[in-house]
Amino acid sequence: MKKSYKFLTGLDSPEFCQRVSDALADGYCLYGNPVMIMDGEDRYVGQAVILPSEQPELARDKGRQDDSK
Repeated sequence: MKKSYKFLTGLDSPEFCQRVSDALADGYCLYGNPVMIMDGEDRYVGQAVILPSEQPELARDKGRQDDSK
């Protein structure tokens, strides 16, 4: 069974980008903004991903504003 939420982290590298790409190919969707921190010369990045089938309201409503007001 796949986890419904993952937070991928690592050094900013082609390998990290491939991990995110692999998660998207496995059916995950990006969730939230990516993060980046510097530690001296090293740049660490992170990205949350979710399975939309596990949390449909979060995936569908993410970033949508209530225009009924």
